[in-house]
Amino acid sequence: MQLEIISERFYGEPPLEKPKELKGLREDFSEDFIPGHCRFKVWVDGDDLWIQCRDWFSSSFRGTDPEDFGAPQGVLLKKYFPEHKVRKSKFVYADNWASIILRNEAWLIYKGVLEDMRRWREYRERNGIGVPMEIGVRDEKCRQLERVQRERGGKGFEEGSLSVGDWSRFFERVVKRLADGGYAKINN
Repeated sequence: MQLEIISERFYGEPPLEKPKELKGLREDFSEDFIPGHCRFKVWVDGDDLWIQCRDWFSSSFRGTDPEDFGAPQGVLLKKYFPEHKVRKSKFVYADNWASIILRNEAWLIYKGVLEDMRRWREYRERNGIGVPMEIGVRDEKCRQLERVQRERGGKGFEEGSLSVGDWSRFFERVVKRLADGGYAKINN
């Protein structure tokens, strides 16, 4: 099983194209990455899992002017992102101090995911392990992502750093959905 980053886009770059391998195919499902804020689309092709990441290790905007420290989001948007349409506030005061996310995107393929799920299920049953399949497969996917990011020079991707948080919960939900969703290949 292997993780491959097909393409990635950083804030300000042109949008990514759908990989040619997926042309004409509709996504199998989408799953929350950050519930209520960001969903990733997922395609299952044979034993492989394709993921369109709409928040690929995105960073928060930090103003360069010392006067920006503590400024509400609306002030920063008007100053640094004048092309961004600011929604009319429901409140009298424009005092939203939320982060401004500079969204990066990527296309990933995890090759052999369904085969990994079958192997994990067999191993668990053969050895009487009580750990659910989605936990074991989730941890393996997080370790692969950490390893790929370290190989690419990413900082802060120590072993286990993604085993808690958004990526971990995302992979757990995807594996559970694959197992429960009638993907017959897993249950063979």
